[in-house]
Amino acid sequence: MKAMAAFFITWFHFKWTVPESFANLFVGGAIGNSIFFYCSGYLLSFREEKFAGEWILKKVLRLMPSVWVFMLLAVSCDFFRDNSNGYAWYNWLYPTTYWFVNAILVFFVVMYFLEKFLIGKVNLVYKWGGVKWTFLYLGVMVVALYLLWYALFVPKSSQVFMDEGGLKCWPYYFSFFAWGYYTKLCGMAFSTRGWRVCCFPISVVLFFTYKKIAGNIEWVAQMQVVAIPLLLALIVCFARDFAAWIYAKRWPDTIKRVCVSMSNLTLDIYIVQIYLITWMMPQLPFPLNVFMLLLLIYFAAIVNKNLADKVGRLLLKYI
Repeated sequence: MKAMAAFFITWFHFKWTVPESFANLFVGGAIGNSIFFYCSGYLLSFREEKFAGEWILKKVLRLMPSVWVFMLLAVSCDFFRDNSNGYAWYNWLYPTTYWFVNAILVFFVVMYFLEKFLIGKVNLVYKWGGVKWTFLYLGVMVVALYLLWYALFVPKSSQVFMDEGGLKCWPYYFSFFAWGYYTKLCGMAFSTRGWRVCCFPISVVLFFTYKKIAGNIEWVAQMQVVAIPLLLALIVCFARDFAAWIYAKRWPDTIKRVCVSMSNLTLDIYIVQIYLITWMMPQLPFPLNVFMLLLLIYFAAIVNKNLADKVGRLLLKYI
């Protein structure tokens, strides 16, 4: 699923650099983000700490070295190309350039607070159904508050924007994050039944059909605050089964290794792609540039992760 998320996000980011007549083919950003945050929640685990905050510190040292390494390389390249844009100082601590890194860091902090200081100490949580249900309630509460915010403060228009990234979508993506963790706690198994597997591409088609209709009909667009997250939830639900079906098949070892590699490189693929696409796409003819950039992004992510891992291990020695 993480490999799927990486592909959807990368493919989507070509949208603004390809000829306009082909731009509608490069879609899937919201799908990739939803799958990514679901997987992040599903893979979340808590362990005993040597000191308060150790878990959060290790998460920061897992994520931020990838940002630091690539930002340093990007700034160096800009300098030698005599086109130095640089980065504001706060991006080295809280990288606004990469909104999803900010989001996942904040989500980790929220989950840590809930796990350490709230879930085990507030009896009311257990009266409502136990730890497993806490995150489901939390997701519902966040979405309910966001619905109220949307109804009161967001200008209504036919522009479908709720499926994009950025701060406005954090509550929804946190719901996917909490959903992934909830699924893990429940020990839920994924299905490989044929009809559920086929529902994945159907749900993707439904999502883009809604976007197309909402772009032309005002009242349909105004439903996006509910329709978009529900359609994305449907996609994630069936993406799990689609991924389980693929996983159950017998594939050559080379393909398996590539998928595992992409899964491990998801963060670094996210980080390197925007800069490389913006920099390299105009230099090469379409569609050759797309396929060359996909390979370049993959190998650049490998290099970035290897360097970031060394930085992270070095810093972890002092904890």
